[in-house]
Amino acid sequence: MNNKYIFVSYAHKDSDKVIPIIQKMMKSFEVWYDNGIEVGSEWPEYIAEKLKGSDIVVAFVSQNALASQNCTREIHYSVSLNKKMLVVYLEQVTLSAGLEMQLGVVQAMNYYSYAGLQAFYEKLLGVRLLENCKKGENNIAEIEKARKAIIDNIFRQWGMDAEVSSIVRFSTMTRYEVPVKQGVLIRSLCNRRRQIEEALGIVGIQASLIPNTTSVGFEIPNDD
Repeated sequence: MNNKYIFVSYAHKDSDKVIPIIQKMMKSFEVWYDNGIEVGSEWPEYIAEKLKGSDIVVAFVSQNALASQNCTREIHYSVSLNKKMLVVYLEQVTLSAGLEMQLGVVQAMNYYSYAGLQAFYEKLLGVRLLENCKKGENNIAEIEKARKAIIDNIFRQWGMDAEVSSIVRFSTMTRYEVPVKQGVLIRSLCNRRRQIEEALGIVGIQASLIPNTTSVGFEIPNDD
C-alpha cells in the first residue's frame, strides 16, 4: 500500500457536496479525512498529526469553510508546514487579505464551474500534484505495460506499422493512443478492436480517431 496520502480539509456543513467527492477520490487515491466523530480533547492533536504526515492537502473552500475555525486553522497550518496544496472552491467566495496572500500561489480548481461531479472528477484525477498518492500505482503501471505489449503484438500479427505511443488513464476507462502512420488506414486500426477484446478478455472496448489529433484511441474500461 502506498504510504503517501491526501489530507482533506472541509467544513462538515458541506458534507453533502464533499463526501461524494471524497468517496470517488478513495477509489483512486489514499485519502484521510475527518468524518466528524470527535474523540475527546485529543482529537485536534490527532488531526494535526494526520495533516503533518500527509503528502498533500486538498482544501475544499466555501463560505462554510471560511466561517469554520477548524478549516482556517488547517489551511494556516498547511501553509506553515510548506505542504503541497490543492484548493477546491465549492462556490465563489471572498477571501480575507491574509488567506488571499497564502492561497493566491496555490493550485486551485473551481468545482462550481463544472457540469457535475463526474466532469469535475475527470479533471481532478489528472492533477499531477496528486499522483504520489494514487492507490496501487505500480500495479496499474504493470497492467498498462502488459496490455500495451498485447495490443502492439496484435498490430504486428496483422502486418501493421503501428504501436501504442501513450496511455492516458481516466476514472472509468484507460485510453491507449496509437498514432496513424503513413500507409495505415484509420479504419484498419479501429477494426482490430475485436482482436484486442479477445486477447485481453475484456468487452466494451471502443476505438475511434481522437478529436483534433492523428491518433486512434482504444478506450478500455477500468477494472474498478
